[in-house]
Amino acid sequence: MKKSIFFFSLIFIVHTIHAGGWLQGEDKGFFKVNQSIIKGNQFYDGNGDIIDIVTIGVYQTSFYGEYGFSKKIDGIAYLPFLSRVTLNDALFSDGRFQRGDELTSIGDAQIGIKYGIRQDKPLVISASFLLGIPLGNDAGGETGVLQTGDGELNQLLMLDFGYGFSIGKSSAYANLGVGINNRSKGFSEEFRTTAELGIVSPNEKWIIAAKLSSVQSFMNGEPEGSAGQGVFSNNLEYISFGPEISYLFSKNFGITTSIQGAFQGQFILAEPSYNFGIFWKRAQKAPKRKLKLQEEEPTE
Repeated sequence: MKKSIFFFSLIFIVHTIHAGGWLQGEDKGFFKVNQSIIKGNQFYDGNGDIIDIVTIGVYQTSFYGEYGFSKKIDGIAYLPFLSRVTLNDALFSDGRFQRGDELTSIGDAQIGIKYGIRQDKPLVISASFLLGIPLGNDAGGETGVLQTGDGELNQLLMLDFGYGFSIGKSSAYANLGVGINNRSKGFSEEFRTTAELGIVSPNEKWIIAAKLSSVQSFMNGEPEGSAGQGVFSNNLEYISFGPEISYLFSKNFGITTSIQGAFQGQFILAEPSYNFGIFWKRAQKAPKRKLKLQEEEPTE
C-alpha cells in the first residue's frame, strides 16, 4: 500500500492539468513552468475512508506547453523534469521505528495533439489525444517502494466544449471536458471529466477560475499482479475542486497560483495540492514584408 500512495499523489497533479476547448492559433503558444506541492498524512483507502499514514511529501517541477501548428491543430507537451518524493521517519506506539526514504527523479510525461472541431465561435469544440510516456521511476529509493511514475503507456482521448460570454464589463468562460483513458499493464481504464468557470477582469490583468476534476475507474483491470495492491493500487478515483488565480504583468507574461484537493476518492492522498507557476504567451509573428527596390531616377 505504501508504494501506491506515492504514485497517486503524482497522478493527482497530472490529472489537474488540462488544456480546454480553445486552440492557441497558428504560430501562437502557451508555455508554463509550475511547482506543485503535496504534503500530509491522510489517505483515502479502497473504501473511500480517510486513514492516517506516515507523512509524505511530493514536490514536482514541471513544464507544460501548447503550440499552434495551424489554425486547426495544436501540439501539447507536459514534462515533470524534477520530481521529489519523501517519506518521514515514523515511531510507532509499540516501539517500532521506520526510517524515512526519499527519491528524486524525472516524472511520467504526456505528449499529444488537439484538433479544433469548431473554433472562432462563442461555443468552441475540440478533441485531444494524449500519450502518457513512462519516463518516471516506478521502484526507487533505498526501500524500492518510492516512485515518480507507473511504468505503463496510456492513451487519453478528450472532447472539450468551451463557451465565452460577458458579465458586465468583464469577459467570462466555461469549459466542460469528457474523456476516456486507456491504460496498459493491467490497470483499469478511466472515465475523466473536467469543468472550469472563469472570469477575466476588464483590464485583462486578472483571471479567476474555479476548477472541478473527476476520475472514475471502470474496475476492469487486474486485481493482482502488476496493478495489484502490493505494487500499484489500481482503480484510482476522486472528485476534486479548487480555485486558480492568474495575473498578467504584460500581454505575454504572467503568474498563476491554485489549490486543488480531493473531497472524495479512493487510493489517493486526502491532502490539497498547492501550485505556483509562471507562464509566457507567444504571439503570432508578423509576416515578413518584401522590400521593393525603387528604381533611381537617372541623373543628368
